[in-house]
Amino acid sequence: MFRSKGYRFWFFIFSVQILIACAIPTGIFLMLPADNETISLEVSGCQLSELTPAEAEQTLKSYYKNIIDNREVILVADGKRYAIPYNSFELRIDASKVYNMLHKGRYDNRFFQLIGKSDQEFALKPDVSLNLAKLKDSLKEYGDIFHKDAVDAKLILEQGSVKTIPEIDGLEFDVEKAAYYIKNSLESDPSKEIVISKDAAADVFNVLKPDNTADELSRLTQVYGMVQGELESDLKAQFQNIISGIRDFHIKPGEEFSYRERVLSVIDKSAIDEDSLHTIIASAIHRAVLPVADIRITFRKASKQPVSGIEPGFEVNFDEDGDLRFLNASDSDLTLVFNVEESGKWTIALFGEPGLVYGNIITEKTRIEPPVIYSQDSRLPEKTQEVIEPGREGMKVKVIRVIQGELHELYEDIYQPVYKIVAIGTGVKKEEISRK
Repeated sequence: MFRSKGYRFWFFIFSVQILIACAIPTGIFLMLPADNETISLEVSGCQLSELTPAEAEQTLKSYYKNIIDNREVILVADGKRYAIPYNSFELRIDASKVYNMLHKGRYDNRFFQLIGKSDQEFALKPDVSLNLAKLKDSLKEYGDIFHKDAVDAKLILEQGSVKTIPEIDGLEFDVEKAAYYIKNSLESDPSKEIVISKDAAADVFNVLKPDNTADELSRLTQVYGMVQGELESDLKAQFQNIISGIRDFHIKPGEEFSYRERVLSVIDKSAIDEDSLHTIIASAIHRAVLPVADIRITFRKASKQPVSGIEPGFEVNFDEDGDLRFLNASDSDLTLVFNVEESGKWTIALFGEPGLVYGNIITEKTRIEPPVIYSQDSRLPEKTQEVIEPGREGMKVKVIRVIQGELHELYEDIYQPVYKIVAIGTGVKKEEISRK
C-alpha cells in the first residue's frame, strides 16, 4: 500500500517536469517572431531567388513598372498584328499587399518556422485597375479588322443543273466582351501576354448567321423563269463583277426587290465601263420574274426606243430615277440564280418552292408607220420628191402572260416612230421670186 503511493507521487513529479520542459520552450518560441528569411518564389511571373524582403519588393516594383510601360494587348486578324499599349488605358498595379506579406514573412512565429507550418498560401497577387472606358474606345478602333459579313447560301447553274453553295457565318467583334476579357486577364495574372484573335479569345466574338442557308435553299427546286444571252468577250469579266457584287438575290414573301438599291447602290461604278450591262441584267431579271402570277411589277422605266440585244417590251432604263422594282406577293421564298460561262453565255433564272401559279410570256408586236412631213424645196423641179430623213418605224408591244391557255395582258410599251421628212420641188427659183 505504502509502496503504491510512492510510485504515484514520483509519476506525478515526473509528468510535471516533462510538461514544464516542453511547454516553456514552446511558449517562448510561439512568442518569438520568425527569423529573417530570404525569399525564393515566383510572384506574378517574376522569379524571386534568395532575396531579402526589401530586395524582393524593389525587384517587383521594377517588374510591374515594366509591364505597365512596355506591355501591349495584341490583336491578330488575317495574319496582321495590332497593339494597344497598357498605358493607353491607364493600367495601374497596386502591389502594397504583396510587399506587406513579403516583409511579414511566411511564418507567424519562430515555432511555426521550426516545424514548417505556414498559415499563408503565399499565392501573392497584386490589385489591378484600369480605365475601362478608354480601353473600350481603343478597342472600337479595331472592330473592323475582325468584322466579316455573313455570306448567304446561293444556288448556281452549272451545265443545266442547280448546285448549292453553302452559307458562311460572319464574325463580329464584341467590344464589351473584349474589354472585360482583358480586365479579367490582367486581374488574374498581369504578366501573361493577352492576345485577341478568333482562336485565342473566341468568346469575345459574336457569330453572324446568314439570312439564307443551304437547307432553306434546298426547297427552291422549281424554275419559274429563265433568260439566256451571250456577251462579247471584253464584257464578260465586268458582267461577272456585277453578279459577284450583289449580296442578296433572295426575295422573301412580301418583300420588294429594287435593282437600284440592291445592285447599283453596292457596285463600284468605276469598275464598270459599260452602263449597258446593268440594262442587260435588269432586263433579264424583269423577263425572268414575269411568268409568276404572284409577282407584281411595282415600277419599271421603259426606254423610249428599243435597245439593241434586248427584246422590245422587256428593257429597263436607268436614266435619272430609272429602276426595276417588283413585289413578291406570294407566300413562298424566291431567289435569282446567275451563271456566266467561259464562252460568254449567261443565264438568269428565277427559282422558288413548287406550287406557285405561273405561265409563259408572249408578246404581240404592232408596227407603227412613221408620219411624213412634207416641205417645199425650190431647188427641186416642180412636183419632184426627195426623202431628206427616212424616219423610223415605231412599235407597239403588248406583253402577255399565258396560264393554261388563258391570256392575261400585263402591260403595253409604245416606241414612238421618228418622222419621215420628204422635200417636194416647187420649180420656182429664188431669183425669180425676188424680181416679182
